[in-house]
Amino acid sequence: MSPLPTVVVPIHNALEALDACLASLDRTLPAGTRVWLADDASTDPRINPMARGWCYRSALDAHYVRREQNMGFPANCNAAFEETGDADLVLLNSDTVTTTGWLQQMARCAGRDPRIATITPWSNNAEICSFPRFCEPNPAPEDPDLLAEAAALTPDPDLPELPTAVGFCMYLRRSALRQLGGFDAATFGRGYGEENDFCLRAAAMGWRNVLCETAYVVHQGNASFGPLDIAPNGDNLGHLLARWPDYNERVARSSWPTRCARTASGFRETSKSWRVPARSATCSASICPCPNTPSCRSPANATRPSVAARSPTSTGIVMPWRGRWPPAVAFSTPPAARGMAAP
Repeated sequence: MSPLPTVVVPIHNALEALDACLASLDRTLPAGTRVWLADDASTDPRINPMARGWCYRSALDAHYVRREQNMGFPANCNAAFEETGDADLVLLNSDTVTTTGWLQQMARCAGRDPRIATITPWSNNAEICSFPRFCEPNPAPEDPDLLAEAAALTPDPDLPELPTAVGFCMYLRRSALRQLGGFDAATFGRGYGEENDFCLRAAAMGWRNVLCETAYVVHQGNASFGPLDIAPNGDNLGHLLARWPDYNERVARSSWPTRCARTASGFRETSKSWRVPARSATCSASICPCPNTPSCRSPANATRPSVAARSPTSTGIVMPWRGRWPPAVAFSTPPAARGMAAP
């Protein structure tokens, strides 16, 4: 098997989330896996000693770099891309919790097709890659590793095409980065939308953006941007649509949900770690017009169970989804489960 990709973790404050993320990397990655911590000038003075101490203690090949001034998420990522040599990468948000085998599964997916530019795993909170409820911030499972084991048992995974990757955990092939030039920091500034633009540029050049059906990563959401009072969509949606006027149409006509139907249905049948709460009349998802209710952007359902304190909105640019999951994966009758984390 080829060497595992380098894991790049952009950091800006969010100490508690970062601590949980690093602990999960220690637990789930083989010794010697390269990890690059890119601190975008965190203002919390505890971040630097904690991150440096973790690098010193970890059995991983861990490195910490702190920017002299805040660059914004896209530029910080681009700097990390340049600092990490020739290996493929996984861009991993600091508000994630990884599971057993996650990186090996994503690397295995990448090895199946050299035309793949980006790969996104399943998650509880990953917009179009959310499970069990599509396009919603689901509660984190009580036992994420059990759900990861269920994902790994997916029969005959077929790498469904995605209209865009989701940046919380995003495999990036180095050759695609070389051709496309990384994120457009000049346009997308502090962040949001840069991964969508990257994926659209990749697709225009013949690359693929796919779902890794056999990997699962927990995502808290908005740990770094929330305290800065940065809107998760803001002006960057306008920038994205100015460059890609047919973006909404592309996503709306995507065959992704149909192609993922078999995968998600099988995942549901295999999984035994979910007990989904009764659906509210509204949901808090800000990233798409939810397929389940006509009023998905209402804040009335903002309180959710979570790994830690969750922002009432998900990360990412608005996804213009107008359809519904096929009945086989509507998850209206959730599988028997051992229970979710308590609110």
